[in-house]
Amino acid sequence: MEKLKFVSWACITYGRPQCVPEIIRMFLEQDYKGKKEFVILNDDPDVNYVFNHPEVRIYNWNHRFNNVRLKNNACVDLCKGEVFMETADDDSWKPHATTMFMDALGDSPFVIVRGFWKHSEGLERVWLDIVTGPIFACRVDFFQKMKGYAAWIWHDFGDHIRDKSTDDWVLHPANFVERVKEAEGCYKEFRVEEKDGFFTWVRGQPSFWTDRSPEKYKIKKRNPKIIEVKL
Repeated sequence: MEKLKFVSWACITYGRPQCVPEIIRMFLEQDYKGKKEFVILNDDPDVNYVFNHPEVRIYNWNHRFNNVRLKNNACVDLCKGEVFMETADDDSWKPHATTMFMDALGDSPFVIVRGFWKHSEGLERVWLDIVTGPIFACRVDFFQKMKGYAAWIWHDFGDHIRDKSTDDWVLHPANFVERVKEAEGCYKEFRVEEKDGFFTWVRGQPSFWTDRSPEKYKIKKRNPKIIEVKL
C-alpha cells in the first residue's frame, strides 16, 4: 500500500481573530488518513495566538510583512510536509477536501481545481466553472524550485499605478500558476462537480492585501494581546 503524503495546510492571517478558531476547527475535522499539520503565520502587531495541539503550529511574527506574497512564501517555508495546501483564514472547507486533493495530486508536483462554491456576505451561493488561482495542492520542493510567488514592493509601483487588473495580476497567485503551466509535465487539473463541492470562498471581508495604503505595511513595535484560541 502506497504511503500517504505528509500534508501541510498553510495559512496567513492578520487582524481577523474571529476567523482563526473556525479555520483551525475545519482543519482538525479533515478526514485525511495520512500525516497532516496546520501552519498559521500571524504578523498582527496587536495579537499573539496560542493554541495547543500537536498538529497545529502558530507563528506570531515579530514584524509586519510589507508584501503579502513574501508572507505566503515564508509560510510555505515553515511547512514540514511534502505537500502544502494554501488556505485563507476566512475560507470554509469540507472534511473531505484534503483527501480529495491528495487523491487528485497522485505523483504530480502540482494540481489545481476546476469549479468550486463561492459566496460573499449577503449573496447566494454560486457555482463557478473556472480554474481558481489559489485553490491548489503543490509539492513544497517544487514550489521552492519555482521560486514561489512573485513578490511586489509598494515603492516599485509608485502612486501612478492604480490599474486594478495590473495590480490584481501581480498580487494574485495566478502568476505562480502561469509559470507552472510553462514547466513541462508539471501542471495538472481536476474537476469537482457541484455535488462534491468542498470549498466555500469567502466567509468574511476581503483580506488585507487589497488595502493599497503603504502605511499599513510599516513595521510597528509589537505589544500584543495574547489570545488563547478556543474552538
